Amino acid sequence: AMFIANFVPLALSVNFIPLLSAGGLAERSAVVIGGSWALMMFPGQLVGGTAFDYVPARLVAAIGFLIMIAGLALLMLPVHPVAVPLAGVLLLGFAMGALSPLFPYLTSRYFGLASFGRLFGVLSALSASAFATGPQTASYVFDTTHSYRLFLAGSIPAILLTILLLDS
Repeated sequence: AMFIANFVPLALSVNFIPLLSAGGLAERSAVVIGGSWALMMFPGQLVGGTAFDYVPARLVAAIGFLIMIAGLALLMLPVHPVAVPLAGVLLLGFAMGALSPLFPYLTSRYFGLASFGRLFGVLSALSASAFATGPQTASYVFDTTHSYRLFLAGSIPAILLTILLLDS
């Protein structure tokens, strides 16, 4: 779950500008919109962090990943009007922020602090592996198909699988 949860957003964060440009946005618009995802990470962290205090973590995770899926779906739509890809990028940024404390929280909550260092080290290695392979995979899909659409479409069931893995 940790690998998939990081693979998709990290792949997209590096490829937002090429993804938006390939979809037909002017390069300047793609840069502005592609960089806007980071603006929503802080509000996402505030909402997600607060929600973890009051709502079961699995529910917060499911909602966060469903927001991510909504963002992915919006990025698959035509880029005109510009509000569509902007909304998709902002939703992804919000979800990334809201989900950022998920795995440290779950690790400490379900495995205890005695095991936290070792287990979170393994989770961090999975996150690093996702960062090392995600952007290259998205770029490879684009180079092969001349579109990011297949990567976006494949990301939706992958994120749904993440929800199922966290629910079990």
